[in-house]
Amino acid sequence: MATKAGLKINSLAVLRKVVFPKHSRYTHTNTRPAKGASVVQVAGVSRGAFGIPPSSSVSSVSTFIARVPAFLRNLFGGTSSVPMATGGDQWWGEETVAVVTGGNKGIGYEIAKILAAEDVTCILTARSEERGKIAAAKILAETGKSVVFHKLDITDREDCVRLAEFVRSEYGHLDILVNNAGFAYHGNIFGAQEAMTTIETNVAGTMNVCEAMKPVLNYDALHKARIVNVCSMSGKTKLVAEPLRSQVTLAASHGTKEDVLALMQQFVDQVEDGTWQSNGWPNTMYGVSKLGEATYTRVLARELAAQEVLVSACCPGWCATDMSSWSGRKTAAQGADTPVWLALAAPDSVSGAFWSERQRQAF
Repeated sequence: MATKAGLKINSLAVLRKVVFPKHSRYTHTNTRPAKGASVVQVAGVSRGAFGIPPSSSVSSVSTFIARVPAFLRNLFGGTSSVPMATGGDQWWGEETVAVVTGGNKGIGYEIAKILAAEDVTCILTARSEERGKIAAAKILAETGKSVVFHKLDITDREDCVRLAEFVRSEYGHLDILVNNAGFAYHGNIFGAQEAMTTIETNVAGTMNVCEAMKPVLNYDALHKARIVNVCSMSGKTKLVAEPLRSQVTLAASHGTKEDVLALMQQFVDQVEDGTWQSNGWPNTMYGVSKLGEATYTRVLARELAAQEVLVSACCPGWCATDMSSWSGRKTAAQGADTPVWLALAAPDSVSGAFWSERQRQAF
């Protein structure tokens, strides 16, 4: 393995400070874009074009008895054997604003499609403007519901800030953030540079989005704002050996995002000098990156506990997508089930937990 000197994760550094004025929930009309209308909205396009008035007055809240979402009924053929809601009233609707990263394909696409079918105002992001627009048009064709596309590279901190500014200017707040965007090398590629690239996307990239979106999360809502990080069972703490495992657990329970990044940098450095195995790290860059993302989820849950933001990590399962080289046992639509459940209807009493198949799992 050729060594690469001085590889450093392009971590958070200092995000450009953006101060958002306090903004109450806007009044949303029932008007949606016509089927023939553009489904892509970017910064600079007026809210009125999408039937969203400039008013920022507090909207009246209409409650509906919890139900199985229409799209899931169609997906599974009739009423789902496991209802989407856990009981109580459905709180989401057109007033609910969601961002789904990596929404142009695979699990992210299916998450965005279900949210749109549930009448959530969904902002789908992707690095490629062309692929993002195609995905938005496809969702409209398949569901009759529009989504808003916004270009985003999660590894670009300024890009994340621009997205936050767009959400603030167009909608005033964010209710749901689904961090689905991720990256994995195919085959048996392994090296320090590749490890750094994987971590910069799956760990630092997720941090970039969360840190940029913190100021626009809807802290004043009758329900709790929700952040869902799409992780993996391959990134559980048992992946690493002691005493490294205890260091990860300590970072999760008492550390900061900088502590998580320091652990990830340690992995990159030790892959570079050939000592990663003797120091307790496995031979999987993707698994380590997902361990980092899950650990950050627990850190973020502690940071936002006072604001009562529900922060969750989840595994969608082994899905047949391009990331898995189409080898998974589940469809992308099936993989979207737990992330959507966490975004809409999971119990709001538990934050900082890991979920799979709608069941809580150990980290």
